[in-house]
Amino acid sequence: MKKIDIKFLRNEWRRELKILKEYPLKISISFATGVFIGFTPTIGFQTILCYLISKLTGGSFIIMFIGSSIPTGIPYLIPFTYYGCYKVGLFITKMRPEFTLSDFKELKSFLSWIIIDIGKPLIYGCLICGLVGWIISFLLVYFILRFKNEKN
Repeated sequence: MKKIDIKFLRNEWRRELKILKEYPLKISISFATGVFIGFTPTIGFQTILCYLISKLTGGSFIIMFIGSSIPTGIPYLIPFTYYGCYKVGLFITKMRPEFTLSDFKELKSFLSWIIIDIGKPLIYGCLICGLVGWIISFLLVYFILRFKNEKN
């Protein structure tokens, strides 16, 4: 494993600044990918995903991390974000989960409820919201950076 020291961090910071100054398309893609990751139900792993994807694609980790903090960066927004994604998933899948606590007489029915009635619409909703968030944030950041570069 690579040792992290001051020299390594300084080189990473310089690489990030070079990306920020020279490549508005790469910044836009990194930010939009971060927003997409922010919508996925991977709380706790989003930073790791941002780091891995930024290394695989050559994008900016810092910008990707900032983008992933938009949908779920404030802890109070997390339930509202995922509830909205769940509702979008219910609309897309046309599912109407109806359940009561008396339905859960055994563990098998409870696990089925979590995986099928909640998991499937949540995953679909997160992917749809993430894709819409990716498109909107990409266009917004790209046109802002293009306008800023043309102005200079």
